[in-house]
Amino acid sequence: MGGGAAGMDYRFDEHAIISENELIKYVERDYLISEVINLENEKLFISFNKNIETNESQLFEASNYNISIVIARAVTAYSRIYMGAARHIKIMTIIIYIIQILIVFISINL
Repeated sequence: MGGGAAGMDYRFDEHAIISENELIKYVERDYLISEVINLENEKLFISFNKNIETNESQLFEASNYNISIVIARAVTAYSRIYMGAARHIKIMTIIIYIIQILIVFISINL
């Protein structure tokens, strides 16, 4: 899926620590396993989610996550305004310092 707030994916990965024998159960249960890390003690750390081929409306309804696109967009917009203002203040401060240096330089040469 695409990036940004409108492209949020409601299919979050779930994680589990399982024995090596249990891995087959997750494969058979229609899970899409995205990562398997061997923990060296006959245990595996797996990242998985429901298979992409599953009905997406059922996945959305079964999701336990509260995603608010409106809040995500508001936070993003406010942070852009804040960073733009901070950048503007920094540029103006640099310009003021340059002007002060030029005034001092001109007054010394006069």
